[in-house]
Amino acid sequence: HALEALREGGHPPEELVRIYQLLGTASSLMGEEDAARDYFVRMLGIDRDAQLDESVPPRARNPYLEARGIWAARQGRLSISTGLDRASSAVRVELRD
Repeated sequence: HALEALREGGHPPEELVRIYQLLGTASSLMGEEDAARDYFVRMLGIDRDAQLDESVPPRARNPYLEARGIWAARQGRLSISTGLDRASSAVRVELRD
């Protein structure tokens, strides 16, 4: 259900963090460590302080720890800025990684 919720879109950041946490944990428990790490990277991109539930067994935490390491190696956070170019009636969106 978490993947369906993600596809639906329109979720506030705190719900996205929970969705990515569920997807990452499930992927890790199923042995899909690359997918799990990717979900955890996305989760931490939204909330750098997000933690795994205490019920997640230690063997399933490796992808989460890898994702934390990826973010620790980065200088900044993902950011977005928007603006309106009145001359061309266009919306400007800038993403920084």
